[in-house]
Amino acid sequence: MKIPSLLTITLGIASAIYLTIPTARAEEVTAATKAAAEKGSAEAQYQLGTAYLKGKGQAKDMAEAIKWLLKAAEQGQVDAQYALGRIYAYGAGVPQNFAEGLKWYRKAAEQNHAAAQLYMGVECLEGAEANRNFGEALQWFRKAAAQNLLEAKFYAGMMYLMGAGVPRDLAEGMKWLSQAADEGDVRSQCRLGVLYSTGGDFPGPGVEPPRDVERGAVYLNLAATGMQRFPEGEEARDALDDLEKTMSPEQITAARTQAAERARQAADKGNPDFQYALSAMYANARGLPKDLVRAHLYMTLALSSGKIPEAQFGLEELEKTMKPYQ
Repeated sequence: MKIPSLLTITLGIASAIYLTIPTARAEEVTAATKAAAEKGSAEAQYQLGTAYLKGKGQAKDMAEAIKWLLKAAEQGQVDAQYALGRIYAYGAGVPQNFAEGLKWYRKAAEQNHAAAQLYMGVECLEGAEANRNFGEALQWFRKAAAQNLLEAKFYAGMMYLMGAGVPRDLAEGMKWLSQAADEGDVRSQCRLGVLYSTGGDFPGPGVEPPRDVERGAVYLNLAATGMQRFPEGEEARDALDDLEKTMSPEQITAARTQAAERARQAADKGNPDFQYALSAMYANARGLPKDLVRAHLYMTLALSSGKIPEAQFGLEELEKTMKPYQ
């Protein structure tokens, strides 16, 4: 099994580097922030820099944005360091300067910024040849995973399973993947589903996971609800279709029901990934009776979290099939 390309991580570019400043009284906020920034407040400098990026209280101005972000970053303001890393690494409004971006990412990562640690792990695993270091990559992934960043748990798990930079360790790899999967990570659900349903394809003694078809089908059912979000969602759907051809009707029903119950419990606790999944299950009658009203409710909850932009498309598609009274 090949470690999926780390470029499939959805880190985003511009939207996540901007500070959201309330539209109400934006000019007063910016004026007060500018006064504090000019007096040397690193936090105010960061806020002013992001205000210039977004154009709140004054016109957008990348030069001013970078000036203030740089002042904040040089004082150790970690979010400003991360913002500069993204701006330079992706060339967001400035000429791309990967070395400069990496410098600021590293500074933020060293201050325990989880997303910066994830980025450093990606770079050490799959970036420029001079920066590759599997051992360092795993250290960054573990640091980010300790802050509950699901993508980091996924990649830490895959590195242990593949023995990338460390001795192959099935138990440790499955532990990290299970943690991420049980918190809604589609990629981890897909990998676990394939591993359990096939028994894996890891050479060497003591590294094959136990084959458990029904458990694998549960994970694949969960992952398949993410078809619109990740390539692994589509992979899970294809794997599930093949797997169900070998299962009895009772096994298929049991796996779908278990997946739906897992999704329901987590969704009702406020997990947006499982709210999205549960909506898909209600819409497609997978483990639950078809119920477009509940599907719409859970998709709305997922969208309101601000973490799942794909839920907007999901709502639009649902509303095309709903009656006016619904």
